Amino acid sequence: MTTTPLEDRPIEDGLPQPRRGWAMVALALTIIMAVTSNILINLALPTATEALGVAPSKTIWLVNAYQIGVLMALLPAAAAGEIWGYKRTYMGGAAVHIVASIALLQADGLLELSLLRTVQGWSSATIMAINVALLRQIYPVQLLGRGISYNATVIAVTGAASPVIAGAILSVVDWQWLFVVNVPIGILALLIGSRTLPANETNGAKFDVPGAMLNALAFGGIFLAVSQLANETFTIVTVPAFLIGAGGTYFLIRRSLTRHSPMLPVDLIRVPMLRSSYLVSFFCFGAQSIALVTLPFYFQGWLGFGEFQTGLMMSPWPASIAFAALIVGRLIERHSAISIGSIALLIFATGLALVGIAPLFHSISLTILGMCFCGIGFGGFQTPNNRTMLLAAPKERSGGAGGMIATVRLIGQISGAITASAVFHFLGPLSPVTLLTASALALMGTLLSYRRRGQDKTPASPQAEKPEEAEAVPPVAEGRAS
Repeated sequence: MTTTPLEDRPIEDGLPQPRRGWAMVALALTIIMAVTSNILINLALPTATEALGVAPSKTIWLVNAYQIGVLMALLPAAAAGEIWGYKRTYMGGAAVHIVASIALLQADGLLELSLLRTVQGWSSATIMAINVALLRQIYPVQLLGRGISYNATVIAVTGAASPVIAGAILSVVDWQWLFVVNVPIGILALLIGSRTLPANETNGAKFDVPGAMLNALAFGGIFLAVSQLANETFTIVTVPAFLIGAGGTYFLIRRSLTRHSPMLPVDLIRVPMLRSSYLVSFFCFGAQSIALVTLPFYFQGWLGFGEFQTGLMMSPWPASIAFAALIVGRLIERHSAISIGSIALLIFATGLALVGIAPLFHSISLTILGMCFCGIGFGGFQTPNNRTMLLAAPKERSGGAGGMIATVRLIGQISGAITASAVFHFLGPLSPVTLLTASALALMGTLLSYRRRGQDKTPASPQAEKPEEAEAVPPVAEGRAS
């Protein structure tokens, strides 16, 4: 194992103040950069379609290319953080994001824009995958819940503010300026992060280039095929893309089973607590994605709201997330994280059911109550669940743990969008079945989450640093592992 210079070594259990606070500022700025890069362009798609002179089905590639880039790079970025250091990898990803954003302003044509959006997705994946690992280095174990809750709050507030920001920018400048609004934020994050983010011991392994290529083929191929099917744009590349993705998945799993620090962290998936937590997270984010796709149709179709009123009706959700995350971040310092998360997930399922049936009664008050329940439940679940997953993994595998957290989240969101699309196709976008399906998924997650309570640890005795519950990993010769 390689070591870092003495002056760069992190504090054993978190950073002291005020360095901890400034490190969180750096993380918050990079999160804002990544979240807005994903959301801002959505509002500009109609304008971009007209400016580029292409069909709307082609302009959607400005979104798809970014998502494919994220999926392809999440696990490789997590592995890179453990090999080269979280700080170095994180700062490198933020720098690439800034360069790609500036290049997007000058890009001409859909193909060039899409390729640069893929690069931007790669860099955002680095931020998403390493962010959680850095939280583990920045905060003492007893205060880790607060750090995760601050993270969730920044994401919620940024998500709620992004449409307003995009509308303001589009009212005065060309749509491509949306790509560079984050550049000053990213530069400031680099300046602060370079002085405050902690270094970590690296594992001395070599980066698994074949594994990264298989990962890209697996996630990129399957996402391309499934997104085309979901959008009913079946083309000549749909079947080959799926076959390539399936083949990449098979060989990625086989390769990961023979390595000590695998690209696909099968060593973490073997831990019962982590395995069940990943599944709970998948159900939660699948339910969230179904709801977010469906709600605009509900508000405009059932209640007859315009775009502005729809935006107002959506706002209780992120506002409640921010509120719940801050409260729960402190609660889990004294109470069982799994119990709190299970209760929150039940509240989330209840909120989805309320919003699903409210339009049948044309009840705005019931809708608002349901939206608040959704936000409180969703925000109250994320922090305890992420803390559980982080502390159930060895500290030296924080990068892999963070990569899996982000990967499961994205897979859940994509699966939810596909599920919503399927229900729309057969029953129409106004069917209550869509949100009731989301509620059922959240309820399944609740039941599975509650089953984990026997494995929970008290705040005074957090999750073990070593995954002792894991099945034994067969010893692998160094030559074979590489």
